Amino acid sequence: MFDKFGFWYYNNSMEIIKNYKLDECIKIFENNHKSFVFDKSSITDPIYTKYVCVENGEPIGYAVVYPHNDFIAREQFACNYASEPDSIYIWHIVVHSAHCGKGVGKFINDAILADYKGRPIYCAIDKNNLPSLHLHQKQGFAIVAEFTQMFHGNMTTFAILRHA
Repeated sequence: MFDKFGFWYYNNSMEIIKNYKLDECIKIFENNHKSFVFDKSSITDPIYTKYVCVENGEPIGYAVVYPHNDFIAREQFACNYASEPDSIYIWHIVVHSAHCGKGVGKFINDAILADYKGRPIYCAIDKNNLPSLHLHQKQGFAIVAEFTQMFHGNMTTFAILRHA
């Protein structure tokens, strides 16, 4: 859980600090977004909350969370799905390539799920992004809608997932 200062502790080496060292998060984005994520500006936009995974004082991954239910319109998704009131949206999660496959994404998601417990939590994932799909499904997210649209010059099929 988060303490009174906004820190989420996992063990002696990893913690989540909200909105921490965003310039380093931009470097992580540039290192490892793998063409699934294009919205670097959300890292510094104050409307979003950033969950930054820190190991030994340095960011190794982060998530951008949009705390409103109008994400389908905001993302301009070609989808007729309607999210519930008071829902939140995980805009994206990016982990530094040196730390992929080590549980960092799960750790970040755990913090978000704990912080927004009781609220509907959504994300939209490119169906080709199998690591992200598997991570979310292992943590209780289920596909509630799919749609295909042009995304950065490519026809892309997305899954909208909701945490159960």
